[in-house]
Amino acid sequence: ASRSYLDITLEIIRAFGAEVTPDGYERFFVNNQKKYSGRVYAVEGDFSSAAYFFAIAAVCGGRTRVHNLNPHSVQGDRRFLEALSLMGCTVTYEKKTVTVEMTGDLKGISFDMSSSPDSVQTLCMVAAIAKTPTTITGIGHLKYKESDRISSTAERLKSLGGNVKVEHDRITIYPACLHGGLIDPVNDHRTAMSFAVLGLGIGGITISNAECVSKSFPEFWDLLA
Repeated sequence: ASRSYLDITLEIIRAFGAEVTPDGYERFFVNNQKKYSGRVYAVEGDFSSAAYFFAIAAVCGGRTRVHNLNPHSVQGDRRFLEALSLMGCTVTYEKKTVTVEMTGDLKGISFDMSSSPDSVQTLCMVAAIAKTPTTITGIGHLKYKESDRISSTAERLKSLGGNVKVEHDRITIYPACLHGGLIDPVNDHRTAMSFAVLGLGIGGITISNAECVSKSFPEFWDLLA
């Protein structure tokens, strides 16, 4: 689960001159003769944070362009763009910029997000306004995040009129007539940001305890405004 974070770690270790040899994802052999050395290192943008803005294009219609992203990144949440493409969005990659555009109706998909845990809730918000059902699989480990993000997302979507079915490692979201409401993220930053995106699409959503986004994205509300 979430093995893309191991890929990120390995990539950075190697970028600074050390050597690690993986044996699948079970064991990692570290050569202590290869030492780290200083270098100029550009930190690439975060696909988990960018996903909220890509989702806005999908949910509201229109175009979002995000800079400082590596189209070939090993970050697992880069797959969020693949999901949006399958749902009907146009995704364009440039050297360090990604653009998402949506002009029609969203269609539901079946998609494995086991290596993209931080954008699962964001994908749920897009799925909630799609015209056909969406099933997101491989997400059993989301129960152990800042909150149980599977049941938390389902309960909050249902409070807004959503039609959601939860199983052990998957969530299925069916088309429904959604309405506004009050969302308490229970101190989970990703719950707050995800439902804010949905709020832009359907209107009338109030997020309480909004300051919890400071854990990962303190500028979120300012950028959203």
